[in-house]
Amino acid sequence: MSRTSLAFLVLALGACSSSDNGPLLPDGCEGGACSFCSAEVWGGKSPTAGTDVVIPAGKTVVVDCAAEAHKVTVEAGGLLFASRESSSTLTLHGNLVVYGSVDYGTPEARIPDGVTAEIIFTGMHDEDYVGTKTVWDGNETSMSVDTPMEIVDGDVGLWVMKSGKLAAAGQVKRAWSKLTASAGPGDPTFDVDDASGWKVGDRIALTPSAPLSVESELRMTFDESTLAAVDGSSLTLAAAPAVVHDGCDDCVRRAEAANLTRNVVIRSADATAHAHIMVAEQGLAQLDSVELRWLGPVRNCSAEDGFSEPARRAPLYFHQQRDASAESFVRHVAIWGAGQHFIALEQSNGVEVTDVAGYDTHGFGFLLFYDNTGCGTRCQDRTKASSGTVFDHVLAAKVGVPDRTDGCLRIGHRHAGIVVSGGESSGARDSVAVGVGWDGDGDDIAGFQWAEGGSGRPADFTFSGNVSHDNVGHGALIWTNNE
Repeated sequence: MSRTSLAFLVLALGACSSSDNGPLLPDGCEGGACSFCSAEVWGGKSPTAGTDVVIPAGKTVVVDCAAEAHKVTVEAGGLLFASRESSSTLTLHGNLVVYGSVDYGTPEARIPDGVTAEIIFTGMHDEDYVGTKTVWDGNETSMSVDTPMEIVDGDVGLWVMKSGKLAAAGQVKRAWSKLTASAGPGDPTFDVDDASGWKVGDRIALTPSAPLSVESELRMTFDESTLAAVDGSSLTLAAAPAVVHDGCDDCVRRAEAANLTRNVVIRSADATAHAHIMVAEQGLAQLDSVELRWLGPVRNCSAEDGFSEPARRAPLYFHQQRDASAESFVRHVAIWGAGQHFIALEQSNGVEVTDVAGYDTHGFGFLLFYDNTGCGTRCQDRTKASSGTVFDHVLAAKVGVPDRTDGCLRIGHRHAGIVVSGGESSGARDSVAVGVGWDGDGDDIAGFQWAEGGSGRPADFTFSGNVSHDNVGHGALIWTNNE
């Protein structure tokens, strides 16, 4: 019998062991799985916005309803499980801390078509995030910096720590595709290379494709709409785009269509504040056909620590895991409406990043690096650079320049959509950077960046089939990788 079936069949009664001052424990069911919204599970009263919940070892709590809590901690051996039969939301007013397992679908047992599962963070404010600053004494050395990761209660988000595992998988859906026939004003129908899994009602973003001769404000125009019809690879939008988005079978400069909709979603409540996902220590993240929306907190440039803070916060951040991250993967994922970044891999190896659409953020989009704060370009331990990850068919679109403290200007010094400064067996393949630096200026804005700072300067480096178009500055910035 599946865990999902148990969620509907097991309704054991019992007293909850928590006190008024402690977290709730699901002691009201013995064995099997407990429904999050069953009051009996929690001793007669379901969790609310002010309730801290702990899922201990040996317990499975199934989210099969509109659930709510303040903070949820999944201990080692515990399981938070999304129903495959009933749509659900889990709204959190604090952190989701994962030492055990969160199962919101796997490639072998996905959240099926017609069922939705959402984790929603609410009540936070970007200006309250403190981040995790580099631990450095200020003295220059020849070695890079290791900074331990600790959970910050006020930095609301999803923390996968110790040996925790986050698994989430919805219905398989191609993240983005290139146009093979154009769309434009009065013409809402166009074709793409591959629209596998795309459905009526999905939210679509079209990237610009205008030549440099076109004035810049039109050259940086993205269009968003929903799908009104899907016929194989032929798509019709509910509203025609405002500008022409060129499509062709074999040309280089053409628009892309990103599908931003998934039936499994991890998001903030709205676009005014941004939670985050942190994967650290021995934690794993295995995401397939998932939507990450309104994540990646960013403080105003007038904040004490300057622009692009808080440090080490992103929609998805892998922190100094070395080889522990090798079983993590990010496939067919849409990341959009972010405050800063899409995916950051700091000193974390072997993460599979395949067919990911990143749309609308600030700061570096996709990023491979290690912390060279203390050694600059003279680091003697460059083997710490993130290795074994090739950004494969990723789209970095509408990547804005972060505010600077100096007058709150958007000056794109070494700003890029995709940073491929990794270690051995790293790089990018069949990926696109478009609309990078759309809201700023600067000589060093580029679609792709491979620079010496934080780079492993690998001998085994992949860079093939990539396209950079309709960006403010360069197609690629390659700087001081001469070893």
